[in-house]
Amino acid sequence: MSVVWPVPGQGQGCDMAGKFEIYQDPSGGFRFCFSADNGQIIPSPETYRTEDEARERVDSLRSNVSPRSRPTD
Repeated sequence: MSVVWPVPGQGQGCDMAGKFEIYQDPSGGFRFCFSADNGQIIPSPETYRTEDEARERVDSLRSNVSPRSRPTD
């Protein structure tokens, strides 16, 4: 089972388009990864006890990451 959340592309609050996917690992815990449109996959370093906990973390990342939060040159 997996749950996929799309992430908006440029001009919509995020510089990289892609999606978050939540999945159940072999130990029964839940993890997520971010799959960018350019093929890069970034896995979550944490395991969550429930799918809801993983979903809350994904929602937090989606709402808190924006171009404004990155340093500028």
